[in-house]
Amino acid sequence: MLITKRVHDPISLFISNINYGIRANKKCVFVSYHATILNLTAILMRRGYISAHRIYKMVNADTSHTCICIWLTRYQNKNVMTLLKAFYKPSQRLSKTYMQLSKIKHKEKCEMLLSTSIGFKWLDECLHLKIGGILLFEIL
Repeated sequence: MLITKRVHDPISLFISNINYGIRANKKCVFVSYHATILNLTAILMRRGYISAHRIYKMVNADTSHTCICIWLTRYQNKNVMTLLKAFYKPSQRLSKTYMQLSKIKHKEKCEMLLSTSIGFKWLDECLHLKIGGILLFEIL
């Protein structure tokens, strides 16, 4: 019998796990370890959306799995983030040039994260550096 492991995109899984944690009003969320996810958690931690993260190695009788535990920042017993609106899908990536990004109306208390040629950057950083990128998600 052939057992295949389903391969998922780490960014999509990260966004869905964080959204689940937000909707369920969880204090922490577990996501599979990936270097990209570690970078994303560090970026969200610098902006105050995540209070901490820690890498764990979970060992069962026959398998081991490395995951990241992410503690969501809370204020008055509620999560700071209300939703991560995903723009990123592996099958269709939403690429924007600097000119297209400059036309986006920036809402109050709303931030967008992009994957650029120089790493992950927030919308305001992209506008300052005059670069475009792939829209990942918006924090509402």
